[in-house]
Amino acid sequence: MYNFIDPSLFIIADLAKLRIEGRYALRNCKVESSFDSSIRLLPTFHWKTPTHIIVCEVSNRPFPIHMNGIFAEISVKGLSVKLMVIYPANNTLNTREFQEDVSKAKLFGIGLISVDEITSAVNIEYEGLSIQLHQPKTDLYRYVKKLRPHIEGAITTYSNGDAKHGVQELGQIIESLVRNVAIEAKKRGAYNSGGNPSSDRYAFGNIVDDLIRESIIDRAFLGRCRGYVDDRNRVSHKPRTLKKAIELENKLRLDFQTGLRILEELPVKFAEKTYKLKI
Repeated sequence: MYNFIDPSLFIIADLAKLRIEGRYALRNCKVESSFDSSIRLLPTFHWKTPTHIIVCEVSNRPFPIHMNGIFAEISVKGLSVKLMVIYPANNTLNTREFQEDVSKAKLFGIGLISVDEITSAVNIEYEGLSIQLHQPKTDLYRYVKKLRPHIEGAITTYSNGDAKHGVQELGQIIESLVRNVAIEAKKRGAYNSGGNPSSDRYAFGNIVDDLIRESIIDRAFLGRCRGYVDDRNRVSHKPRTLKKAIELENKLRLDFQTGLRILEELPVKFAEKTYKLKI
């Protein structure tokens, strides 16, 4: 059945195939065949759905050396592909080598599936995410200390395959920070129009309009904050075609980058007008 993997991995491949098809409700598996004419890889398995291509490579380690090149090819092509590696739980790597492989795979958003041939246990160790959603590793030290745990939480959500909620978490952080500035400005007497920013019923968009009108902090920056939060709330419907899935993934990737930039700049804008950073 298999021509391109070590015979010692045949049982591991069979067990993983059944688990993946059950987990993701997949059918019509293609074995060791091309999923795109411009990509060199003939993966062990791949499945095509209306919105995604799921590609699985069986290997004796979590991050085989050719994954770097394959990731680059798929990324340049702009395909909506989730790439996963299936490997034996009882592999021959030492602890350091194994952890390095796992770290590399997660850095690239490549899913990891371990298989114990003795017990037949198949564990999806890391779901991974579509290559189109991949983000470079974020240096948390770019952000003020108070925001780092919140930003790290959003990054974790995004990286674990839930890009939409990762973007929404960044929006919630931005909304909370801006709302608290409005509350502080109200106490100072600088916020004299509009509703009560302490009330959950008073919409964030209205608060931003009030702050812009009163010039509480930089108007253009406030406009960016509002645009981001409004845009975040528009991402709701699941795509039904591959084209729409690619468009959505590109949008989510760019939205996440925008949210990170806003949160990097936001403390500076607050400090210019001596407002506290409160979340």
